[in-house]
Formats: sequence, structure tokens, C-alpha cells
Amino acid sequence: MSRVVIDCRMRWLILALVVVGAQTASSQSSPKREFRGVWIATVYNLDWPSSRIMDVESKKLEFASMLDELKSAGINAVLFQVRPECDAFYASPYEPWSYWLTGTQGQTPLPFFDPLEFAVAEAHKRGMELHAWLNPYRSVSSVGLYAAAANHASVVHPEWHFDFGTFKILDPGLPKVRDYVTTIVQDIVQRYDVDGIHFDDYFYPYPPNHMEANGTNNSMDDTSFAADPRGFASKADWRRDNVNLLIKMVRDTIQATKPFVKFGISPFGIWKPGVPAGISGLDTYSTIYLDAMAWLNAQTVDYLAPQLYWKIGGSQDYSKLMPWWADSVAADQRHLYTGHSLAGSGYTSAELPNQVSLNRGNAKVQGSVFFRARLLIDNTLNLKEQLRTNVFRVPSLLPVMAWKDTVPPNNPVNIAYQVDSVNKPLLTWNGPAAAPDGDTAARYAVYRFSSFPIQQSDIDN
Repeated sequence: MSRVVIDCRMRWLILALVVVGAQTASSQSSPKREFRGVWIATVYNLDWPSSRIMDVESKKLEFASMLDELKSAGINAVLFQVRPECDAFYASPYEPWSYWLTGTQGQTPLPFFDPLEFAVAEAHKRGMELHAWLNPYRSVSSVGLYAAAANHASVVHPEWHFDFGTFKILDPGLPKVRDYVTTIVQDIVQRYDVDGIHFDDYFYPYPPNHMEANGTNNSMDDTSFAADPRGFASKADWRRDNVNLLIKMVRDTIQATKPFVKFGISPFGIWKPGVPAGISGLDTYSTIYLDAMAWLNAQTVDYLAPQLYWKIGGSQDYSKLMPWWADSVAADQRHLYTGHSLAGSGYTSAELPNQVSLNRGNAKVQGSVFFRARLLIDNTLNLKEQLRTNVFRVPSLLPVMAWKDTVPPNNPVNIAYQVDSVNKPLLTWNGPAAAPDGDTAARYAVYRFSSFPIQQSDIDN
């Protein structure tokens, strides 16, 4: 005897299966909903592909294998770097194929394949979200390392660039640059079934290429400032506003194109010096001109994943920084997924599980993101094994963003349960018809219980 209960949660459909006499499902030992992400870095071939000259089929197999490893560790979302430096890990009409993909910037993969299209499909097969990770301003990460393609931004628009000798960035003060970056994002959202757009912390440059270093580089954007001051007397305030304008443009474009697509940013983990009390170190507000609090107050982001790459204790104490970010993000009703580093200084194998445990003790934290995929797969700090057997042993659904897509999918049809020819349970159904917003189910979660009736609390917990 069987009975199926449907619980709709936006693009998820949850199937609760009752099988009389079956073994009761494992008790819930972790949050039902938790973002469990990992960054997949492509620049310098850090995570994928491991070799630029690897043949296409080997690249595909390597990526699929990476996702299998991550899924086995309980990861349910990947942040895949598709634009490391004004280039593309997808078929872009605006920017050249990445050197880090083919070994020659502008060279099409042969035989042809689109890594982003492939990555989205493979992630979704495994029930994972895929967020396309872009570097908004970085244009050349290492000047002279390889030849730029004829259609690269540094060739087509050298006047848009700051040149720091070792690298180049787009000038955030130029309206044309903001339009350009927004166009890149819109193209990805329109043409690919990504679940999110993700920016990292590379906006204005870090020291020693800091634009206020004894005034040395302070004049680089004088022309941009003079051309478009927008009433600002302080260049530092103007620079922060340049970034704020871009973030709003990107958010508005995503909302107009596919409102269910999420937008998140991973700023460096210290907002201002001494915030919260007892914290010291480089900060984003005065050093690289990021004001994450402004994005939250304006609700132009859906989540933040601050890079809290420090251990519990010390002058960059995780146990102080995390609650401060949690309170700040929750005040504006957005999500916080803390960023953790597998290369943290002085870490023991207990550090990251302890950090996740702290997160779970704070209702204002919705998950974690780990930097980065290859380190996790290589079981650095024994983390993969700890996630697989303990921390992420029980699967979790992704958190719901109540301000995003609020139309639930329709129920699936033709639900049937049977025992197959080798005495294994088999649950089948047909996907639902499109909901009023034209959307259908993206994923299904199946529960098994040993008795009924089922209470709604059985599914909610």
C-alpha cells in the first residue's frame, strides 16, 4: 500500500511516499533547507579544466566526475566561474573564448561544446543549482602571459582600462563599462538555464595595487570622476556609488529577464575596520570601495557569501564576524551563505565543521560556500570525508527566497508506486503542467515514511 503527499515549494516539488512495512527513513540530523555550495574556479585552471590542452571529451568527463564527487559530499549548489577576465566559458557573442579553456584566447573548443550549457545540464541532473560566477571588472589577470584575442575588451576598448602593470581592470567609473557588464549578464540569463548570477570580490583593486597608495594611483580615475561626478565631492564615495550603480543595474536586468534567477556577491569578509568590535585587518569599504550594507539596504542582492576565510578566534574571529554578517543580512531580509576557505591559515581538520556548526546555531544563516572545489575533492583537511559521513550526511533542500518566484508549481500527475522485478521500490510520475507564470518543476524531493497519516510537520521538518 502506498500514499503520496505533494508539497509545493516554488520550483521544487516534494513527494512524500508512505510504504507500509518499510524501514523508517533516517532521522533528520541537519537542516531541511541549507545552501551547501562550492566555488569551481577556472582561472589559472585551479579547479577545471585541469589542462587547457585536454581533449573535449576528457574535459566533459572531468567536470562530470567533479560534480559526482561534490554531490557525494552533500554539496547542492556550484558557483561555476564562467568569466574570469572579460572572456567566456560559454558561446558569448561579446567576449572571446577563455585562454583557460582552450589554451588560446578566442579559440573555439574543437569539437565544439559549450561548457556553461554542459555544466548547467550536468548540475541539474544531480539536483544541484548552478550559479554563473563572473568577475565584473577584471580584464587581464596577468599581463603578457598570453596574446589577447582581437575582440577582447582590452584590445577593442583600451580606453576603458586601468593598467596596473601586472593586470588590467575595467574602469568602474565609466557608464559604458556598467552598460557592458550588464549586457554580459543579461545575455547569460537569457540564453542559459542558470539558477543564479554570482560576483566575487574583485572590484577596485586590492593592495599593493590600491588606488590610494600614497596618492600614486589616485589620479587614474580623475578623468572619469570629472566627467561624471554625480554631485559627489569625495572620490571614495563616488567609487562606492559606481559599484552600487552596477549592482542595481544587474539586479534590475535579472529581474526583468528571469525574475527567479538569484543574484549574489561574495565580498571580502571585513566591511569596515573595527566592525564588529575586536576585528582588525583590511576592509572592503575603504580599500576596494565595496559597500555591502548599501546593497542590502537597497535589496539589490538576493544573498551575500562574505569570504570569512579565518578561523574561530584571533583578530579576524569567525565567531564574531559571522554573527555580525548574519544580523546585517537578516535586517534586510536577504540570505547569508558564509564563505569558508580550505586553505585557511592555521586550520585543523575540525575548523570548518565547527564553523558550519556555528552557522546552524544561528537561524539567520542559511548555508555555506567552500573555496574551492579541487581542494574539497582532494579531501583537504579531511573535509570531504567529514561532509560525506557527518556534516552533510543527510541531504538538504535549498533555502526558499520568499521575495523571488512566489508561484508554486502545479502537482505532478500519474503518480504510481510499485515493486519492480527485482523487488526494489519504484516511484514514477509525470511532470506537472506549467503554472500560471509559465514555470514548471525544476527538481523533485522524495520522502519515505513507515506509517501514515502524514502530518504537514513531517514534511516541513
